[in-house]
Amino acid sequence: MNDPQRQNRRGQHTHAQGCALCVLLCLGTALLIFVPYILQGGGAFTLRDDFNTQQLTFTNQVNGFLKTQLPGQWCWNLDLGASFVNGFGFYVLGSPFALPAYLFPRQALPYLIGWLYVLKYVVAGVTGYEYLCLLTGRRGWPQITGAVLYAFSGFSASALEFYHFHDVVALFPLLLIGIEKIRKRESMLFFAGAVFLNCLLNYYFFIGECFFIIMYFVFRFFGDRKAFLRGMLQCLAGGVLGVGMAGILFVPSILYILGNPRTGHHLTIRGDLLPNLREALYLLKGMLLPGEAMSSQCAVHKAEWNSTAGWLPLTGVSLAIAYAVRKKDWLAKFLLFLTVIAFSPFLSSGFSMFTRNYQRWWFMFVLILAAAAVYVMEDSGNYPVGAGVACNLLLTGLWLAAVIFRHYVRGTETVYHPLRMLFLTGIAGGGLLLVLALHKNRRLGGRLMAVCTACVAALTTFFTIRVYLIGAESTQSILDKYSIAEELDVIDPQYRYALENNKNLLTLTGDVGGVGAFTSTCGNYRFRLNALFDYSSSIFSLKKSDYPGLQEMCGAKHVLTDVMPENGPVLQEIPVRDRMWYVTEQAACPIGYAVDRYMLEEDLLSLPLEKRGIAMLCAPVLTAEEEAQFSGCAERLLPTDAVFSAPEEDVVREMTSLHTENRVTDFTRSSDGLACTVSLDRERPVFFSVPNEQGWEIMVDGVREQPADAGGFVLLLVPEGEHSIRFHYRTPGLAAGTGLSCISLLVFVCLLLRRRGHAA
Repeated sequence: MNDPQRQNRRGQHTHAQGCALCVLLCLGTALLIFVPYILQGGGAFTLRDDFNTQQLTFTNQVNGFLKTQLPGQWCWNLDLGASFVNGFGFYVLGSPFALPAYLFPRQALPYLIGWLYVLKYVVAGVTGYEYLCLLTGRRGWPQITGAVLYAFSGFSASALEFYHFHDVVALFPLLLIGIEKIRKRESMLFFAGAVFLNCLLNYYFFIGECFFIIMYFVFRFFGDRKAFLRGMLQCLAGGVLGVGMAGILFVPSILYILGNPRTGHHLTIRGDLLPNLREALYLLKGMLLPGEAMSSQCAVHKAEWNSTAGWLPLTGVSLAIAYAVRKKDWLAKFLLFLTVIAFSPFLSSGFSMFTRNYQRWWFMFVLILAAAAVYVMEDSGNYPVGAGVACNLLLTGLWLAAVIFRHYVRGTETVYHPLRMLFLTGIAGGGLLLVLALHKNRRLGGRLMAVCTACVAALTTFFTIRVYLIGAESTQSILDKYSIAEELDVIDPQYRYALENNKNLLTLTGDVGGVGAFTSTCGNYRFRLNALFDYSSSIFSLKKSDYPGLQEMCGAKHVLTDVMPENGPVLQEIPVRDRMWYVTEQAACPIGYAVDRYMLEEDLLSLPLEKRGIAMLCAPVLTAEEEAQFSGCAERLLPTDAVFSAPEEDVVREMTSLHTENRVTDFTRSSDGLACTVSLDRERPVFFSVPNEQGWEIMVDGVREQPADAGGFVLLLVPEGEHSIRFHYRTPGLAAGTGLSCISLLVFVCLLLRRRGHAA
């Protein structure tokens, strides 16, 4: 009656039963987590920081662009303007989970996003379940529990701030399912489809997934030369076909990141092979304790955004340890191999092409840990579960002792929230004791184990959200900004709003553009501009208002304020609940204007930082190589010029007035560029505060012209007379990628039809 094999046979589910139970358990767990917060927000769900200002706003902007701006490819709302494909391809453009949101108005997103989160968790559970069933050859409660371990791991809880990470977690298991199907001598078409979905979804994560599946393949097929060669050829064919189908986004994305100077930094074996003590403790914490809010950590680091979280609800790593102790097969060796990589900064950075030691890949590690746990739950009597639990408890105790010792004895600041640390340690330790109790009662692989795992997952994820919300902007405040953005008008297309960096909620949820953005994927022009101001952030745009003259040069004429202006016109009034918002104006340059002076980059860099914005307001910045083109029709501005000793307010007033007089006329802008006319009494440079990105086709009277790069902006040499100027943007690689996708998709469909014909 208590024979484990008989219990396993009795506990097997049909395909439909297993999927239904998995969906119900994951759905119930996700609803327990999110519904209370949705109700608390009056139907809307918000979090903090990146979630509010990026994840919400980017999906909102893509929704509006797809409905109103296609077939254009230039988004004026993102920063000073950016490629739509490159600007949003990393975040949301290829996500199938965004599709339901596009069925609703843009402003409804805060009310939808909590339910979309529930959907992602359910899909992650189902795909994880299908992989674990295929791997183990069985369908039962252990596989359902493993699905919960994967979908609700510490990685998923910690990454809640980064909404698009969960898309990747949800679809990644499809890749391993594809490899398992190839191993069983099935068609490579499923693998090709999985590659297509994951590649289209997120190019950054896909590159890391490629490294992982190569390692997985080697360990899985090692020892059988014939199967290895056959599987390798099928995986290569499926991979090439899948990437080809995703070419519409993948090709332009790769061309974009190749122009990003951040890809030039690499870790080294000599300096980064092993972690220092603090980092080792932090890595251990990620595996031993529930995932925490990245913005507020209890110990080791006060805040950390590297995704260092891999805890499995209830079980921790205890069952994986038990498996590795008992077995010496490919899975045990793969677990050991991944553990070595996880604790080596250099090796771990391989998933980011050795440019950064992120732990963004740990969700893949989590799935392998869950697989080992499933094997143990299926036949716990043949595994040293007690030893695994004891080892996990010992590691947790040693970690806690080391952290307390460093903080309270050595005086090294290591503990930031003592009660929270003890609570999380208690959850981890209590879960392990419960695992031991279930094992003693031979219920480790049953329904009770699955329910207990789901309850612990709900508790820890719910708590993580609660911590994320401490000190966060209220949901009502976010909704108010949505209301304001919906009402803001594009008053004059030649000017922008004085909104930058953390104002995405005002610029990307409506129709107006600002002079900055909080994003990792605006144009590569910003690195040339940033270098002129010794600025190096990879997320925030250069804050133009920090440098007198720079904001004005970028066209920041319109100002949003909740203070009634004493002087000057009120261009728009926006009532929001009990407050009134006003749109006023300040002195600023138009987007395009003729100039009489230029400045060399070397001269600009010789000025103090606080003077460089004034310099760019007075004259476009050129390199010495470009000077010859403009020296005959413009005067060189020197660092010794009197303008740099004059009062800044006077210079700003004078230069904005001068540039306004010399502005281009008949200015219009659209989702594929801009058009204007200019009338000149002589040959002159014409400056545009438009990012000088690859992809612009600039025509003067229908003749294509090559612009000079003026500190990341566009500078044209225009002859005397009246001329029409047209900027037309096409994303580099998009046409080629689209063609590749069409051809690859046609091949895929033909192969699929052929296979079905043979099966019939």
